[in-house]
Amino acid sequence: MDRQILKLLNQRLKLAKQVGHAKAHEGKEVFAPEREAILLARLHKLNKGSMHGDSLNAIYREILSSARSMQKDIRIGCLGKMCSETHMAAREFFGASCEYEFFSSGTRATDSLSKGICDYLVGARERQPGLCCLMVLPSSVGKPFYLWRLAK
Repeated sequence: MDRQILKLLNQRLKLAKQVGHAKAHEGKEVFAPEREAILLARLHKLNKGSMHGDSLNAIYREILSSARSMQKDIRIGCLGKMCSETHMAAREFFGASCEYEFFSSGTRATDSLSKGICDYLVGARERQPGLCCLMVLPSSVGKPFYLWRLAK
């Protein structure tokens, strides 16, 4: 059974790479949280077995993270240090297949977005000058974290 699961995961990643080429050709973003939310909602409805919803989310977070990394190397900037609450919220949302950069100041983090060093920024502040908030991340630490992108 594990061999089958691994084979299917590799097939999924191969397909994700092809989808990534199509997205790049069409100028579409690799990361589309609304599509991922629709997929997870559908999987929760399909789940008739004993798998707990949190387990399903964790497994698919890593599958989706791996799929995104096949399409593009995504770098996430975190306001704070490695293993901080901000980093954990980002990791809980984006998974292990992203690269994470850490910043002690909002100015340096914003500069990393404008220079293309990072694709997204995760922070605890509601407002960041020059950035637009894409969403509030779900977090297990009980306080909101915000996902930022350079304003276009």
